[in-house]
Amino acid sequence: MKISAHITFFYRDEQIDDRWTNADKKFPYLKKIIDEYNTYPVNVDIYIHTNKTFDLEIINNNEYNNGTLKIVKHNLNKYILFKGKNYYLTWASRKTIKKQRDKYDIFIYQEDDILIPKNAFNYWKENKSECIENRLNLGFLRIELKDDIEYVSDLEKKLSKKIEVNNKQYLINDVNPYCAFWIYDKNELSAWINSKYWNLINIHGRGAVVSLKLEKIGLNRIPILRYLLYSYRNKRPDSAMEASAIGLNGLNLNWYKHTVILLDKNNLTEDCRVYHLSNYYANENETAMGTIKFNELIQ
Repeated sequence: MKISAHITFFYRDEQIDDRWTNADKKFPYLKKIIDEYNTYPVNVDIYIHTNKTFDLEIINNNEYNNGTLKIVKHNLNKYILFKGKNYYLTWASRKTIKKQRDKYDIFIYQEDDILIPKNAFNYWKENKSECIENRLNLGFLRIELKDDIEYVSDLEKKLSKKIEVNNKQYLINDVNPYCAFWIYDKNELSAWINSKYWNLINIHGRGAVVSLKLEKIGLNRIPILRYLLYSYRNKRPDSAMEASAIGLNGLNLNWYKHTVILLDKNNLTEDCRVYHLSNYYANENETAMGTIKFNELIQ
């Protein structure tokens, strides 16, 4: 069994006051991620998709011996007329993933500050099949730390609905199943590739990058018209990044009936936790994200 893990790493030297931190601050995250994959019980080939190459020795002081480690550089000029073009780096790995569909057993896509512990992988491996058989997505919770307390970064209200599958209790996440990564086996990935949703425009929202009016009169392929009439109106260009990382479990896709999280004696299993290493939301005061403690999520 082999895993293909794809990490999007946007490289920039300077620090700007926005969500994208500079490379020097993100290299420690990347090293933690790679070190964790080194502990996995199966081989993991890691592909780091970036806009600028860098020396792997910066992040890989200890030799990675659980698979291969490769940097894949992408040119973002094709998105130069799009507002927030740098976010479209998150779309760049999909061509490679599609080519690999028959070469690996498991596929992971993740942002560069998401740590997926070995226990979380084992949790997925042990429970994903019975969930898929019942059109359920096995979910995770993205955890952030503030004063050494664990908070759930993506939920602004608590969860209460439950469902039973094969005598096991699951908590339904009907608020926000996003956790900045996805993991699928070969069969589920192939079904996705063969569906309309592999084209991320159908997840991101067609209007964000395409003018239907221009398309009707045959002028949609003219980039400057598309930009002036449509793309510049996209108020949240970062949603392009989220479209790539949501996978098939978006609430509006209806690929699954629900995203569910395994319960252990009416408590959340600790193995559902993945970690947002930047701890961004738990330590900001502009939103309600990152305000619910992990051990208080169930209503």
